[in-house]
Amino acid sequence: MFAVSFIAKLKNASIALALLSSLAVTPAYASGLDPMLLEMAASGNSQAQLTVGRAYFLGEGVKQNQQKGFRWLIRSARQGNPMAQFYVGNAYSFGEGVAKNDVKAAHWYLSAAQNGIAEAQYNLGLCYADGTGIARDSAKAIEWYRESAAQDFPSAQNNLGLMYETGEGVGRDLSLAKTFYRDACSGGFGMACRNFARLQKAGM
Repeated sequence: MFAVSFIAKLKNASIALALLSSLAVTPAYASGLDPMLLEMAASGNSQAQLTVGRAYFLGEGVKQNQQKGFRWLIRSARQGNPMAQFYVGNAYSFGEGVAKNDVKAAHWYLSAAQNGIAEAQYNLGLCYADGTGIARDSAKAIEWYRESAAQDFPSAQNNLGLMYETGEGVGRDLSLAKTFYRDACSGGFGMACRNFARLQKAGM
């Protein structure tokens, strides 16, 4: 996993959490995967493919095999399953189950972001902010952070606070920075709580 900046480090935590606690999907069985689920996946059901891919990727009910998991996930992603698109973006971003490829990661994050996945919108914002796999563009980073923040994703709210505090890609606005920090703090993002308290203490 890479960490090219303070903001990028936040990506690792958000992805790990998203992988461990994602959408409600059919659970893996303790003694293996349900044969009917496997049959549905093989017949082209994208949600079943997502479930099987996630099970293999994380070792849930089956022996972990990220390469096999990736093959199922990308089949689902190519059918337009938004969460599978997000997972495929993660796989390419970290080189897990497939060779690392930041350009393909950004491509799949964009697909998932356009389909409304808050975590993908946030990660796409990071890609634009850092120029990872895509041309650096602070304005587009802010655009996608806003989309994610509108869904109450705390990491995106905190990053918007940082950008408004520093004036990166947007007019400096400490009042808005505090608002985004406060919202992220309310969502349980500890760093945002400290950022808000710091501005408060400085009388900003």
